[in-house]
Amino acid sequence: MDKMHSLLIRQLKKIFGSINNIPKDFQELTDVVNKAYFNFDEDRLLLERSIEISSHELVEANSQMRSIFQTMRTCS
Repeated sequence: MDKMHSLLIRQLKKIFGSINNIPKDFQELTDVVNKAYFNFDEDRLLLERSIEISSHELVEANSQMRSIFQTMRTCS
């Protein structure tokens, strides 16, 4: 395992007292859970970025619609 997720470290320390006390039998499980935590973090960042982009697009579309409605109102 290259790097261990900070949340996993805290959880393992709570259970085993130290990450050095983790039984060898748990190594494969901790590797899989560690990878899942990092994947979740990456997915969350992508989702946050997607929401940010969508929000900016909605603000822009709203601004354009207001301009169109104001133009239509002044032309009438």
